[in-house]
Amino acid sequence: MKFTLAIASTLFATAITAAPSAIQARNGKYPEATVSVINDITGAHAPITLGADGSEHRVGDLFTGTPIDNAGTILATSAQLTMFPQGVECSFYLPGGKPIILDSQAHTFAQLDGNPDAACTVVLNDFIFSCKMVKLPWQ
Repeated sequence: MKFTLAIASTLFATAITAAPSAIQARNGKYPEATVSVINDITGAHAPITLGADGSEHRVGDLFTGTPIDNAGTILATSAQLTMFPQGVECSFYLPGGKPIILDSQAHTFAQLDGNPDAACTVVLNDFIFSCKMVKLPWQ
């Protein structure tokens, strides 16, 4: 009887501690991720923190008025996840184009132009940025 009570208590406690994530999802509260967009040529960089809810944001809107804004043109060479929960995946992409993926597992840094041998600026105004939570292999 004591063994059954102990197991039931453990299961109940586990269910209660798991509940906040479902409540957070319903309330629109998601874990946050911070990405820093960098212009390695000028040294300028700008961090942005967003909820990892899958929402799509136009980069030109996110970074207007930041150090990487050059008279209305958002110029950068690289991006790096700087604060993030395990299981986050963020991406930059042009509509219809191949995404540049940043994730919490293996790719926290990316060259935006795809050339690891040279820092070439990319105009990011029309790129879309998004972060979402993904299931990890061990979950």
